[in-house]
Amino acid sequence: NGLCDPNTHECVAYNSSYECGKYGDFLSCEDYGVVTGECGSGGHDDCTDPSKNLCPNDKDIFEGVQCNYPSLGVPKNITNWVCGKYGTELSCSHYNGSALVGVCGAGRNEDCKKYCHGWHAIQ
Repeated sequence: NGLCDPNTHECVAYNSSYECGKYGDFLSCEDYGVVTGECGSGGHDDCTDPSKNLCPNDKDIFEGVQCNYPSLGVPKNITNWVCGKYGTELSCSHYNGSALVGVCGAGRNEDCKKYCHGWHAIQ
């Protein structure tokens, strides 16, 4: 499993890690590659389900991102964090970004507040 770097045309190895948090945590893969997977919970801490092998089986883990391809380094076109209301689509391509490096997920409320305000966010 590999991914080719568009700048060097060299393939980089698959090497995943996970960042996990609570409602409103801004989770970033900036130092660990790009986001290749995401888990967002509803009213319960669903991202700790051992069968999904995402986040440690701790309490209060409501959001998780899978980071991968760390040897790509930090993408060149990282945008600021962009927040949206519930039900809105957020896409890197809408904001001139090159790759997804961060995610924030909220619960019932507008919990993403550190870098912007909304129910979900991307960088």
